Amino acid sequence: MNSEQRKCQNCHQQFVIEADDFAFYERMQVPFPTFCWECSLKHKMGWGICFMLKKRTCDAPGHEEQIFSRFGDEKVTVYDHQFWWSDKWDAPSFGREYDFNRPFFEQLKELYIAVPLPNLMIVNSINCEYCPSAQDCKDCYLIVGGFGSQECMYSITPVLSQRVVDSNISLACDTLYDCYACTKSFNLKYSVQCNDCLDSAFLYECRGCSDCFGCVGLRNKQYHIFNKPYTKEEYKKEMAKIDLGSRAVVWEYQKRFEKHLLAFPRKYADIKNSVNSTGHDILNAKNCKNCFQTRDDIEDCSKVVLAARGVKESRDVWGGGLHSQLLYNCCQITGGQRIMFSSQIRNSHDVQYSRECFSSSNLFGCAGLRDKKYAILNKLYSKEDYEKMLPRIIEHMQAMPYRDSRGKTYQYGDFLPFEFSSFRYNESSLQEYFPLTREQALHEGFRWKDREEREYSPTMHASEMPDSIKDVSDSVLKDIIECAHQGSCLHQCTAAFRITPQELQFYRNYNIPLPSICPSCRATERTKWRLPFKLWHRQCRCNSRDDSIAKYQNTREHFHADRPCPNEFETPYQFDRPELLYCEECYNSEIL
Repeated sequence: MNSEQRKCQNCHQQFVIEADDFAFYERMQVPFPTFCWECSLKHKMGWGICFMLKKRTCDAPGHEEQIFSRFGDEKVTVYDHQFWWSDKWDAPSFGREYDFNRPFFEQLKELYIAVPLPNLMIVNSINCEYCPSAQDCKDCYLIVGGFGSQECMYSITPVLSQRVVDSNISLACDTLYDCYACTKSFNLKYSVQCNDCLDSAFLYECRGCSDCFGCVGLRNKQYHIFNKPYTKEEYKKEMAKIDLGSRAVVWEYQKRFEKHLLAFPRKYADIKNSVNSTGHDILNAKNCKNCFQTRDDIEDCSKVVLAARGVKESRDVWGGGLHSQLLYNCCQITGGQRIMFSSQIRNSHDVQYSRECFSSSNLFGCAGLRDKKYAILNKLYSKEDYEKMLPRIIEHMQAMPYRDSRGKTYQYGDFLPFEFSSFRYNESSLQEYFPLTREQALHEGFRWKDREEREYSPTMHASEMPDSIKDVSDSVLKDIIECAHQGSCLHQCTAAFRITPQELQFYRNYNIPLPSICPSCRATERTKWRLPFKLWHRQCRCNSRDDSIAKYQNTREHFHADRPCPNEFETPYQFDRPELLYCEECYNSEIL
């Protein structure tokens, strides 16, 4: 079939259903989407776990203790995760009959409010009691989306890594600080999109490099400073002059590095070891279209963001991994097959409109189930009765749609309404990816969490901290440090923070100055390296005659000689950005 244009019911913009999407929708037996991809992605991010933890009372029977939780004062039942994983409560006991006289989503919302949620999404992890979400991790602190990692702190999506601190999206790394999208690297600081690098700092898009500083686009190099080669002795002598244990020195080189970065051509998108794929930040993929932040054996996917380790044949997904297949319009799925319109599902198959369900199958509109099958609204059925009910419910959802408080209509095939989420706008991942002010969020009909009065007073402002890590004494562990942003930013700022013993030891071991802003602000500031999850059609700017384009003198002969390059591509760099974009052929001619 040919591609078709549709109008998004949320933003009212036209979007395209591609020709190869039709076969996928037919295979999954779902109707065509009514929301464009960006609006659909926002829906799912509204269910995403943010970096902040809140204090609340545990709602488990006989419990009255204060716990740290992903959820604040929302009207949901929250158990401490150890009780939630125990056999002391029964999720099917919340099961209810399906009412064909009411919209499905109305009944689903009531179930979601009733069924208890775990305060933290901790799965098979040890000593990770302050992590919003972690699976198969050990000795981690304040990480989100961790998998198979150890001794990581203040990081988002550390996968199969250890000693990763203040970093986003690391795969198989050891000892990173303030890095973004790095893979198989060791002892790396302040670096972005680097693979197989070690003992270096301030690198961008380097591969196989060691003992390098302030470099861009190097391949298999050693002893380089700002892309200039040195002997081993010269390199060590020059690096001895740079004290990265000083906050002022780090800030100075951050500015210099970012300016240096703009002097080099930029590849139109970061796509490595991938075939027939478009998007950005893609590693080891095949036949993937409009995909972003994907790693390790991803195949036949479209509009997938943040996926790793064997996701295949999936569409419209935010967060998936561990050999998942046939995912559609869902988020945060691990080890799943045929999962649709659901959130936080692990090791399950044939699940729709469900949340926080594990090792289960054939679920429709369920919450909190483990090791169960053939359930609708948490009520268990026989296989025969379940298969009779399902088509009736889907038909009912089409005949009696649900209208949310913002006037949007939801039928079968649409993702869970944002108003069902247990997070307000600025408590969810939405604020990280699509930040709004309080006024903007309320104007668009979203709920907002106002800043609470703190029960403590800072004992030290960030400006009062020692500049050098060498001058920091153990007494800093007792201080409440006021974030330099003082809560005035849109970064989910906590206004104050503390330094933990493990954190201080890490800074001392690797000569890193104390941070001046809180962990939430640090996590958000790292997103300056993230590009939009959308593509623009542009032309290579190599030998461009446009005087507004930054000039760069090629170091090698290109296939187009001294003429402008004719190659075109899909890129996440908007037209007004300052980077000098090259196609892959021109870029490789300069760096290889």
